[in-house]
Amino acid sequence: MAVDKRSLIDALRCLSDKRYERQAWPASSGPVVSSFVEDTCQLFDDTGLSDALARREIVFGEEVDAKLREFAGIVANIEGNVDPSQLIEGQDMARIRVFGTSILTMIAGKMGGRS
Repeated sequence: MAVDKRSLIDALRCLSDKRYERQAWPASSGPVVSSFVEDTCQLFDDTGLSDALARREIVFGEEVDAKLREFAGIVANIEGNVDPSQLIEGQDMARIRVFGTSILTMIAGKMGGRS
């Protein structure tokens, strides 16, 4: 199965955007409703990324893929079933946002700025 790169980039953006998180994660209704768990599942499971990384398939190239593996380890250590506001404002999410943004920048470089 090929990795859905467009959905991967969209999910990575969600995990890198505090404004989005403040809008979507605490919401129970509205135009945008999500959670940390949903967004990480979208990134790793729904896109096929976790399977591709486990099989050591090339997704974006060696350097970006290594960062995505490292990112997966960081995300896996986050307790996602906590109060969304605490999670959003916490140090762990701040680290995830910075790391996610750096991966998006790397991907944009690989794709000629089209991430």
